[in-house]
Amino acid sequence: MEIKQEEVKDVKKIGTLNGSEVKLITLKGGFHIGMGKKTQKSNKSEILAVGSHPALISYQIEKSHGLGFEQSMEKSEGEVSFCVENLSHNLNSSQQNVIGLDIYAIKKNEEIEFQITKHKFEIFSIYATEVGGEIVLNKTEKNLDRLAKLDKKELSVNLEKAIKEYANKNKLTIKKEF
Repeated sequence: MEIKQEEVKDVKKIGTLNGSEVKLITLKGGFHIGMGKKTQKSNKSEILAVGSHPALISYQIEKSHGLGFEQSMEKSEGEVSFCVENLSHNLNSSQQNVIGLDIYAIKKNEEIEFQITKHKFEIFSIYATEVGGEIVLNKTEKNLDRLAKLDKKELSVNLEKAIKEYANKNKLTIKKEF
């Protein structure tokens, strides 16, 4: 993968992996790349994870490398996003593996984004707020080009199942505002 300097929006440290620094590269189009050395003996950095949200990058690296990855938390960041969980087990195996779909719940304070990605690119999101024992579904955002090739009915059913599972697990009721 070749990335030109003019495509890069931001580069910052997001943690360490086996004692070596891990960088988050944010491209101008909003795509994120996690780069670092996979082992202490590595001579050069490699791509560790890619995705549409910084929290997904940290989640993927942590899942792949376990305790070897230590995420940085800077006081100046204020609000910190984190991937609550990968809800992809709600997708059937052909959706998940063959066409590369994943569902994530990403939380930033009381804001939650339920995000469906295809091969790590965001295709559909539902934004919600967690307030007073309720999860309020506010709005949706979609990439029509990527969404066009998917079975929308089955995808909608699985996303709804994932949101209900998240709400039940966290003892929340669901309210829609869209």
